[in-house]
Amino acid sequence: MNDPFDNKIRDRGLIKWQGFFMPEHKAMINEMHEEQNKVDKPYVDGWTLNEFESKLIWAHNEQLEVLIKRWRSGVIEEFKGIVLRFDQSIQQIFIETSEGLERIGFYEIVNVDVPD
Repeated sequence: MNDPFDNKIRDRGLIKWQGFFMPEHKAMINEMHEEQNKVDKPYVDGWTLNEFESKLIWAHNEQLEVLIKRWRSGVIEEFKGIVLRFDQSIQQIFIETSEGLERIGFYEIVNVDVPD
């Protein structure tokens, strides 16, 4: 038998408690969540770094789109674009993405992929 109150009671969840939090509390909670979501930097050995370098040089010479994962401050970000400049003297690459120019340090790269 169907309960007549099944569709009539709608709990607002956490929204009903929003009025009890001060903006400072919300900021602290958001900060805490961000801190909990941080990850340790993945280990990248010398062989893997050489592989990344080869892929980046090849993609730069052929003007191919690359997918680069960068670790910075506990967050892994993903960038997709064309390698514009590969500068070993300052150990950085410059990549043109749909959002603009990104500068990525060699030591921040945790993965490089050249999609087919």
